[in-house]
Parts: sequence; structure tokens; C-alpha cells
Amino acid sequence: RGEIYPAWRWGEKTDAIELTQVERQLKPTLPDFYNMVMERPRDDPRGYGLLFVDASRKAGLGSSFSHSCDPTCEVKVVAV
Repeated sequence: RGEIYPAWRWGEKTDAIELTQVERQLKPTLPDFYNMVMERPRDDPRGYGLLFVDASRKAGLGSSFSHSCDPTCEVKVVAV
């Protein structure tokens, strides 16, 4: 349910947020653990790839599953 960004766009977004926070002397309002990275393995025939999921606004309970010192699950992409 989160917003999905390619790596280049994610970098632009986080840079813009950081710059605004510095200019306006704001503290970050959300920790990074609301975000997930989905990675296509390097040996995949379709090529390596990264997608970033920003679950800070459109998150469900699943957005916190992988955030533990001793995780019991991982994020997987499944096409139906």
C-alpha cells in the first residue's frame, strides 16, 4: 500500500526532504524504518534492480513486519 519509487527518484526525494529540514531547522518527523527496499537479485535474467517503498503515509500493519532486531519474516514481491 506504500508509494513505490525507483532508486534515482528515492534519492531525489530524500535529498529534497533533508535540504528542507536543514533550511527550516526542522527535526525529522518520521524515522527511516517506515521504508522498505525491494531488491531483484544480481543473477536474475531480467537484471539487477531496486525499488523503495515509502510506507510513511499509506502503511498497513505489514509495513512494520521486517523491522526487528530478530526478524521472523522478510518482504517478498509476488505477481498474481
